[in-house]
Amino acid sequence: MTSLPFPATPSFPRFPTVQELADQHQAEQDRPRPRAQSTFEALLGDPRILHVAWLENPDAFDPRLGPLLQELLTTKKIQDLDPQSLGLLDAATVEFAQYRPRKAPVVPAAPKAQEQDDGDDSLAWRERGAGRPYDSPDVHVNENTLSTRWWERK
Repeated sequence: MTSLPFPATPSFPRFPTVQELADQHQAEQDRPRPRAQSTFEALLGDPRILHVAWLENPDAFDPRLGPLLQELLTTKKIQDLDPQSLGLLDAATVEFAQYRPRKAPVVPAAPKAQEQDDGDDSLAWRERGAGRPYDSPDVHVNENTLSTRWWERK
């Protein structure tokens, strides 16, 4: 029995000290963070969408938006914009989302003139007072073969 090795002492998990927690927090604060996504990037992402809306209705947007969109479409990237320009794009995105074009006023249709009887027989069934053209007395139907109450005997 003396040949067995002595077992190693078990190691138990331990809680970090306050200093270790403070160091970890400071390291997370010092790490560079990615730039927060703007409303424009989250909802639209493509300046062409706003550009088309601005071309169709420039009065609905800020007047500074047109030149900014031109720059975005030609030379600048969204990542290169300053916070003021990003704010302008975000405001334009919200205006774009809220914009509803005005509906054209509804013009009531002119009442149709009543059909005039030219004296031909095409409207003869109306003169006889029949409700429908096929109820006219000119149509002869064999009632024995076309009964609507076929289950009843006469």
